[in-house]
Amino acid sequence: MWENTVLIVTSDHGEAMGERGVNGHRNHYPYDELLQVPLLVRTPDDPGEESGEKDGDGDRIDTPFSLSWLHELIAETVGLDPMELPARSPSGTHLDDPEDGRLAVADSLTPFAHTVVVRDREYKLVKHFDGWIPEDRGGRYDLMRHLGIHTTDFGPEVFDALNVLYRPSTGPCERTPLPPSEAPSGHHERAAAVRTRVEDLPRIEGRPDAETTEMLRDLGYL
Repeated sequence: MWENTVLIVTSDHGEAMGERGVNGHRNHYPYDELLQVPLLVRTPDDPGEESGEKDGDGDRIDTPFSLSWLHELIAETVGLDPMELPARSPSGTHLDDPEDGRLAVADSLTPFAHTVVVRDREYKLVKHFDGWIPEDRGGRYDLMRHLGIHTTDFGPEVFDALNVLYRPSTGPCERTPLPPSEAPSGHHERAAAVRTRVEDLPRIEGRPDAETTEMLRDLGYL
């Protein structure tokens, strides 16, 4: 069975462990502590296994990959046509370090705002749309604690940290933000295409029952 098995290991998100004074996995937190996750693929035609070695050399693919394309990767490894889903990569291939101008997108959409991250090999653009500032001090405190900002006295400029550009190859750990205007136009266009206005979101009336609420709390969503 192992000789005919494809094994893919990944994760839905990372975890902040004290970086920037933040712990956990928060919404509107656009840094790679949360966004960059492992993706390991083992296929039956591993050259190391064919030669009888315990471990093959394998390959490392540096092209950006979005987990929304995982259905394409699975189809490609087993030789099937991918499903027709809304999220698709430009070329549909992922096993040979493709140069297809791909842009990987991650976003966080809540009643507070919509934060969109668009990246390729060289640039990572963070765009924060429609963020609002609570009028009462308690609301500001809760919002800032959620975002990992240690003050409640702030104006609109506090969200400048969520409208920036990073170049991971020259500014590791995302400690050197650049003006978003330096990002390629394609990154801005992709972010604008993804943007969803909070007021356009559908609403579900009512509240979950006690059992569902407890389950969501155990999973870290409340």
